[in-house]
Amino acid sequence: MALNEVTLAAMLCSRLCHDLVGPASAVLNGLELAASDPETRDEAMDMLGHSAGQVSHRLQFFRGAYGVASGLAFATARHLTQQMFGEAKLKVSWPAEPAGSDTRFPAGAPKIVLNMVLLATDLLTRGGEVAVRLAPDAVRAEVAATGAALREDLVRLLSRPGDGEVELSPRTVQPLFLQALTAAAAARLACHFPRPGEALLVAEF
Repeated sequence: MALNEVTLAAMLCSRLCHDLVGPASAVLNGLELAASDPETRDEAMDMLGHSAGQVSHRLQFFRGAYGVASGLAFATARHLTQQMFGEAKLKVSWPAEPAGSDTRFPAGAPKIVLNMVLLATDLLTRGGEVAVRLAPDAVRAEVAATGAALREDLVRLLSRPGDGEVELSPRTVQPLFLQALTAAAAARLACHFPRPGEALLVAEF
């Protein structure tokens, strides 16, 4: 289903706010705790440090995934991913990329892979594993998601992009943004579901 640019931007902004409000609120809670009870100040400072780190990591990841900055390298994208999901219930593995990947792939490829990772984590409803792989002998990136179950609404959108039964919302906008991003880069995006609980996203440049 197609989205106009204004609606797409609004949904992405709503998604960003949703993903940032949790750790940002925890920062405020830590400040209130530190101010109200001196005996809990150490606990509050730990909460502040942890929550502020989460906000920073998410902002850096989203700037790489959604921002307009150019020149993002694969090593930087991998680092942003490790920071973003380092404490998540799911495991994200991204081995060091093959030598020469930054010159073999077009400049926008790391940003596309970040969005593939984000979609793969969205697909996993109860944790699981996400694995990133850059082909050493082709200009192709793969992101695999494996878990107990996949989100049915996202599976339907990826399997049938024109499916009008899926309500478009900040929770379902990521597949459409990724499809628009790959199309703008003249790349091809394919989505496979080899077995229940498994998804494979493939971008060829």
